[in-house]
Amino acid sequence: PVDALEQLIRSYVKVATDTLDLIVLSSRERDAVPIGERERFRRRNQIILDGWISVVREVRPDLTEAETQLLLRTVFPLMHQAVETAEGHGDLTEETVAIAMAYLIM
Repeated sequence: PVDALEQLIRSYVKVATDTLDLIVLSSRERDAVPIGERERFRRRNQIILDGWISVVREVRPDLTEAETQLLLRTVFPLMHQAVETAEGHGDLTEETVAIAMAYLIM
């Protein structure tokens, strides 16, 4: 499970690095999404979150589902900020993965 979590984080950091502008825009302008599309976005995000929850719960069985959701809802902005801060400073993927891993398995 720890390896699966690391791979999930590594994959997300790659996506965030490649699409940071889109991630920032979609999080800041969420209310600008047409009402008809908001439910589709919400479902998509929930499916992604559910996958993360199942992996984190394997690594951290001491957490309730609510605690796991809270932890995950705070690690995504942390990863976004790390990727944004790293922009223009070379590849800091390993450091970002290490920070996210430490945060989730502390």
